[in-house]
Amino acid sequence: MSFNHERLSMKSIFILAVVVLGTARPACATIQANDSVVIGGNTCGVFQLPMSELWYYPDEEPAGRKPIPKFEMRDTANSRGYRAKFAISRGRLFLNSIEGTIDGREVLNDEIIPKRFPIHDR
Repeated sequence: MSFNHERLSMKSIFILAVVVLGTARPACATIQANDSVVIGGNTCGVFQLPMSELWYYPDEEPAGRKPIPKFEMRDTANSRGYRAKFAISRGRLFLNSIEGTIDGREVLNDEIIPKRFPIHDR
């Protein structure tokens, strides 16, 4: 009796797997808006989080960084809530601009980072 029960269970699992896999569709997700960097006149996308060296998120350890400003996610294409534009010139990295929305208001550059723009690495 137990043999038939196991066989029935395996057959049911196999049929379920075929149905699930046969009807599965790829997940659709919004492509994220990326930061950009200009190098030698060419604009390239930045698919990392370079601002994470300055800011930390609530679930991270600060390690000398400041908390990330309370950016609002205005659309699903930008879950970070901000966009930054960088440039590499004369062997240095420059943060040319940064923009986002905080408390329903569009903010940029020194409203986010109180420094004179562009900001360069040390």
